Amino acid sequence: LGSLALRGTHRRYTAGESNGFTNIIETRTLTVDALTDQVMAVINNAIGMNLLISLDIIGAAVAEYIAAISERVPTLALLARWITTEGSQKLRNGVWRKFYEEKSEAIRYYMASPNFVRNADPNMIEAAIAALPTNKFIASHTGLNDHVDVSNITGDVSATILVATGAEDMMPQAPLPGFFGVVPDTHYIETSTGHGTSMERPTEVIQVIDLFTTQLERS
Repeated sequence: LGSLALRGTHRRYTAGESNGFTNIIETRTLTVDALTDQVMAVINNAIGMNLLISLDIIGAAVAEYIAAISERVPTLALLARWITTEGSQKLRNGVWRKFYEEKSEAIRYYMASPNFVRNADPNMIEAAIAALPTNKFIASHTGLNDHVDVSNITGDVSATILVATGAEDMMPQAPLPGFFGVVPDTHYIETSTGHGTSMERPTEVIQVIDLFTTQLERS
């Protein structure tokens, strides 16, 4: 799901870290249900948890699923919007798998967000690209991306949702009118980011979520 914890303010927000799910593929197939079970285990042991933050696309689908089956989390902050995998995304995933199977050095450059490359310090780009993971878990994650469909449960979501995204430049997301048409009580804020919202503009993400939760508290 990605991770974000805000400290030093009047509230703290926490989200799951996708690397923490790596052990799933050793014992079961990676599915939305498997990821949901992991996140729900954290939620069920949390004290006073009232906000789940999803920092990537697959995390958005998991968070929506959780909001449909549980009332433990009344508020979601999604940094992506996703209901069903589209054909263009399946095509992109297929190219990634080809690079992965061939152990191609091009795979990490293919994974780099154009918006990040455009705005990052040129001296940081090569190191950042080299650090992108291409392990077995990421391969399973990419395979799961081909089959995501939570359209049958989105109408059951009762949580208040903030969708904060920018100009997604790598993976297609659910069209805004369609997303808001099936998920009740959804709010949208546009960020100045591309694919890697939390990595590209972490401070902006913090400010957007903090402003949203402050407004909810006052309403």
